[in-house]
Amino acid sequence: IDSCAGQKLSGWAVAEALAVPVIAMIDDKPVAANLTAVDRPDLEKHGFPADAGFNLTLVKPAAAGSEIKVVFYGSDGRSLAGSPCRQ
Repeated sequence: IDSCAGQKLSGWAVAEALAVPVIAMIDDKPVAANLTAVDRPDLEKHGFPADAGFNLTLVKPAAAGSEIKVVFYGSDGRSLAGSPCRQ
């Protein structure tokens, strides 16, 4: 996760050079999901696909002290680096 502020989460994820479903969780409850498909040209210089970025918008702000994490869909709860974050 590159940014975790307010109702917006952003970052990147990749698995086998394919679009990856990512899910935002607040206190272990799913609250938003999307595929990685946001253009991130900065990733190419590190050997990753440029479209591996994601943006997630929470429907409502997380309560103070809530744990927010982003996980790969179907990954047995494996969090992305930079996750969890707290607001």
